[in-house]
Amino acid sequence: MAGHALDSVTFLGWCKDRSDYLAPDNAIETTQWQDLCPSLLNWTSYRDRLTDLARRRNILAIAAKSSAMARDTAIDPASLRREFAEILDDVARADSSSRPRLVIRKASERREYQPPPGIDLIGTAEIRKGHEGLTIMAGPGSSGKSLLVGTLALAGAIGSGTWMGRKVHRKFKTLIIQGEVGPSRLKSQMSEFARLHPEADVDGCVFYSDPPEGGMAIADAEFWTELCRQIDELKPDLVVIDPISHLSVEDQASEVMNAIRVIRQAIGVGDDAPGILLIAHTKKPRSEESMRGRNLANCVSGSVAWVNTSRCTYLCVPFDADNIEDTRIYFACPKLNDGPNYSPTVWHRKFGTFFAHDPETDPSTWGKEKTKDEAAAERQKLTFADLQTAFGTRPGMKRSELVKALKDLGHDEATCYRATGPDGYLRKYLVEAAGVLGLRKP
Repeated sequence: MAGHALDSVTFLGWCKDRSDYLAPDNAIETTQWQDLCPSLLNWTSYRDRLTDLARRRNILAIAAKSSAMARDTAIDPASLRREFAEILDDVARADSSSRPRLVIRKASERREYQPPPGIDLIGTAEIRKGHEGLTIMAGPGSSGKSLLVGTLALAGAIGSGTWMGRKVHRKFKTLIIQGEVGPSRLKSQMSEFARLHPEADVDGCVFYSDPPEGGMAIADAEFWTELCRQIDELKPDLVVIDPISHLSVEDQASEVMNAIRVIRQAIGVGDDAPGILLIAHTKKPRSEESMRGRNLANCVSGSVAWVNTSRCTYLCVPFDADNIEDTRIYFACPKLNDGPNYSPTVWHRKFGTFFAHDPETDPSTWGKEKTKDEAAAERQKLTFADLQTAFGTRPGMKRSELVKALKDLGHDEATCYRATGPDGYLRKYLVEAAGVLGLRKP
């Protein structure tokens, strides 16, 4: 059941310190069974039968152990559930070991390989199902990662068009295991999806978890067993874990690889297994680091093993981190193993719908230090022409009325209040009398 070779030396070594399985004399006796077989060619039949019996004995042993644990009043119910979940996890791992641990194929077999239909979900080998379907999306807090994940699920519910400039190959189901977004925002987001995209099968293709109680630690066997059960029931094409920082994984490469193994076991293996999208945070870049091209992958927080294991890595960061009113994000794909590379692009965050592409902003200017004049000009988004349009034929307005008129032109409310305040940069165009503002020509 553990996948070891079956020979007398291996078997006796395994039994040496396991007298609870077989007494030493019985262990030796079993090594003589091979001489009683009519032919070694019958081993396949014996192996299948022995495997079936071994699994049945294992289940009976688990039932007996569980019964004894349940009767032991010294074990509280919560501990009992955890221990039982770990037992089931061990059983699942034993069953999965029946898959070949190492498969060698000839070059001709590799040439004849045909990907299963429907394996690609987004782009060219970017977000896909199966063993090659491990993708990472990274960005700082409040950069719009969770909103972007929502639009990805929306793209799957529609099943056509594009997502962030990438082709949507087909309709697909998305299961998002998330630990931060509350029910109020999800209600608003799903309502906007339904209102703005009535053609999308949101209810049948988009599934969000509540933030799991106690988190989703790698060592929590009960959580991963429940996730495995939910996947068997929902049969999603893509599973998102948002964010991986909730997994409490150490930065050592060995810890990361173990975490990825646990995630794959719970979500599934094989060509038909769901794709995996892991949402990560970014670390603060060092001033000497180059923030261009493939080096952008170095921004992903934690061990480099996360990025090294993924086949595709996205970066989603604010275009101007110093300006909280700027809705632009810089979107790049610094790592794509099996497809063509893309140039970075700039988008505007949207709520309840897809992000809007910004063709006017040059992506190559992202991350560059602005001069004082450039920074000042960028802060002063409102102009005298905006004031003229807002006033129209009216000789004067209260400040709140002026702000509303400017806001109706598409400007942010906070920007309008700041620009028209006593120290605002539009104040030179305004005169005030008895609380009423009038327009002064430059």
